[in-house]
Amino acid sequence: MAQLLARVERDSLVQRKPDPADRRSSLVSLAETAQAKLPKGRAILQQANSRSEEHTSELQSHLN
Repeated sequence: MAQLLARVERDSLVQRKPDPADRRSSLVSLAETAQAKLPKGRAILQQANSRSEEHTSELQSHLN
């Protein structure tokens, strides 16, 4: 998990800030560059989910 976080931080997709309530922790949030990519990413995921549901329904119909 730490390596993944370091990579996305390096790619300017997230920002880490110290947690004022717990010095051992960091608060992680999406950077503006990642927020700008959300609509396209959501559209891709919705399309993939729709295709998956179609294939699942087709497979179920063949099994019944």
